[in-house]
Amino acid sequence: MSHETVIDVLMATTGEPKGVMLSHENVLWMSLALKNEYSVTPEDCGISYLPSSHIAEQVISHYLPLVVGGCMSFAQSLETLGEDLREVRPTFFFAVPRVWEKIQARMEAAGATSSPLRRRLVRWSREIGLIDEDGFLYVTDRKKELLITSGGKNVAPVPIESKLKRRVILEVFADEIHEIYRED
Repeated sequence: MSHETVIDVLMATTGEPKGVMLSHENVLWMSLALKNEYSVTPEDCGISYLPSSHIAEQVISHYLPLVVGGCMSFAQSLETLGEDLREVRPTFFFAVPRVWEKIQARMEAAGATSSPLRRRLVRWSREIGLIDEDGFLYVTDRKKELLITSGGKNVAPVPIESKLKRRVILEVFADEIHEIYRED
């Protein structure tokens, strides 16, 4: 017999809120499915910022780290989430659809007023990648295997790509998150 571990309250758009009882078995299954689907390991670190009453927050921030033996940091508040992301540098980040929509809208607005260099970088990214139906960019190619600087120095793109993955993208993402929640 599996005992209930969580009673999740679903806020309906019409009618009264409803409580859903979730068993230990159900919550552990969800955690294992996430671990397997996204290859979460003990070396991974996430950041928690949603209310603990949110079932996705409970599974991802409470149970998933227990299943994998991983680490979860907690944001000080929604207002400091941008700074918290820069400090923690999580290897995975969960957000509900509304947060992703706000991030996309802010990035598009920022792109419209960005420098010509940044707009060229975005255009270049589109030439070497594909954007799926959900708006995710997948880098599928590299323009050149060797970059030549204006000074004539040959530079391999792999170290640059690695730094971009960990630093620049996270910082831009953190800035956007910070701006979104500072305005709300």
